Amino acid sequence: MHNSLYCPEILPQEVLVHRKTYPLRNQSAHPPPLSTEPTSDKPTTIHGSDLQGAESGDPNDSTTIVNSKLTEKSFDTQAMDGVVESHDRPPASANNPPFRRERRLHNSQHITGRYASIAKGPLLTPPHCPHPQSGDLFVHKYGEGGNAKMQVWLWSNDSWLGDIVDGHIHPCLSDYRLNIHNSSDPTWVTRKPRATYRIREQSQLQSKS
Repeated sequence: MHNSLYCPEILPQEVLVHRKTYPLRNQSAHPPPLSTEPTSDKPTTIHGSDLQGAESGDPNDSTTIVNSKLTEKSFDTQAMDGVVESHDRPPASANNPPFRRERRLHNSQHITGRYASIAKGPLLTPPHCPHPQSGDLFVHKYGEGGNAKMQVWLWSNDSWLGDIVDGHIHPCLSDYRLNIHNSSDPTWVTRKPRATYRIREQSQLQSKS
């Protein structure tokens, strides 16, 4: 019986160790920990033919060690579902749960929240959203180009209200109305700015016709 480390379930195989490797020959049952100091961007490969305890070493057979856990060779740490590399969170999709974005209303200390999603088709109801508050909006956009459409829900009385249209009154602030425009996200505005937006939109429509 050899004193070397013997793992029959993974031998003969090719072992891929990130950052830094240590010899597998004549090792005790407790090998030294991997160093956290960066030495190379490319992992070091040790072929199965170099490992003791294997009946035959085939360099074509391989197992990948990622973060000290055995995985399949095809494991891709850069293509995991639901992993967002950027600090900017995208709108919700099949792999990204809704994220609440906050903003302070104009001329008010009130904070309102918004959830957003994008898909090819419409939604029946919004998905589960973490910690919605009264007056929060869920905006879902679907379609492309000239066929792009938007659905808006409002959180009120512990539930999502659908079919929210332009001019809807804020459930907590009676002076604020919802301003919905096809080319931009819905916003809460007071009566005077909303009237200004309506006049501006009408002028733009007349100039295009």
